[in-house]
Amino acid sequence: MQIKEHIEILLDSGKITQAIEELTSLLYNNKIQTKQETSVSTETSTDEIHYLLGNAYYKLGNWKEAIQHYLEACEINDNSKAKEKLKMTYSILEFYNKDVYGQ
Repeated sequence: MQIKEHIEILLDSGKITQAIEELTSLLYNNKIQTKQETSVSTETSTDEIHYLLGNAYYKLGNWKEAIQHYLEACEINDNSKAKEKLKMTYSILEFYNKDVYGQ
C-alpha cells in the first residue's frame, strides 16, 4: 500500500491526528534526505505530502494550517492538486465570513 492510500484510509476512518503525525514525520525525513543530497527516492513527493497534510488539517477545520500546506504544495509543484483545494478552501472561508458579518 502506498502512503497516499494509507493516509486516505486514516482520514476516512477519523484517525486524523495519526495521519498528521505520520505525514509530518515523512516530511521531516524527506527534508533530511534532501539536505544530505542522497540519491534515495521516496515514493511520495514533498508536494504530495503537503497536499495530504492540507487535507488532514482541512478535515479538522484548521483552515490556517490547511492553507499553509496547500500553498507549500503549490510552491513546490505549480501543477499540484492543491491549487484546486486552495481555491475551494478560500471559497468556503469567504462564504463563512459573509455569513458572520451578515453580508
